[in-house]
Amino acid sequence: MRNYSKILLGAPYLRKLAHGNVKQQTELHAILTEMQVIMGQARSDDASHLKNCVAQYAAPDPSDKGLEPPIYADNKSRALLGVNHPQLAAMLCPIKHAKAYHEHQEK
Repeated sequence: MRNYSKILLGAPYLRKLAHGNVKQQTELHAILTEMQVIMGQARSDDASHLKNCVAQYAAPDPSDKGLEPPIYADNKSRALLGVNHPQLAAMLCPIKHAKAYHEHQEK
């Protein structure tokens, strides 16, 4: 409730929209939906800029050797990305499961 109070301090009209009549609630819902869409687009844009440099930063020792098998920015296939890539999967594995993962990597 503390966060809600802080939000209302910065935008007191939100209380009227949230607790107002159906038209006001519909207006608030439309605004929130639009905000969610825009936030999703921003995340997608941010992530798409990272694709080109994932291989550079994900390699354990990029000055010595890159990822094996390599990841190419222009490759449209996702067959060896994320948990499907042997080195990236190890990095994405939750820490509480890391020991078991390293003992049974073939799974």
